[in-house]
Amino acid sequence: MQLPRGRFHRLLKSTTSRALMEEMNSAQFTGICTIVLGSESVTLVLNEGLVVLAEYGDIKGQHVPDTILEGDETEVAAELNLLTPEQVKLALEFNRPFA
Repeated sequence: MQLPRGRFHRLLKSTTSRALMEEMNSAQFTGICTIVLGSESVTLVLNEGLVVLAEYGDIKGQHVPDTILEGDETEVAAELNLLTPEQVKLALEFNRPFA
């Protein structure tokens, strides 16, 4: 995915995929969430707590959240970067296959 540079918000070192997704949803997070899951990384773009773009290896789009929630007790680390509404719109325009 080609994403605009966000503004660093937070680093989470020890959480689960499910707890992370619930927190971002309840906080209506808008930005990029990069999750380190074992030796792989997951990139999610959220708009007001909802996943609008996603990539995990060869998996793209709305199947990604379901896939990472299958192992909901697996410990993960994540970096959160804030995006403006304009940056989210730009990300959506440039990354249609990941929606």
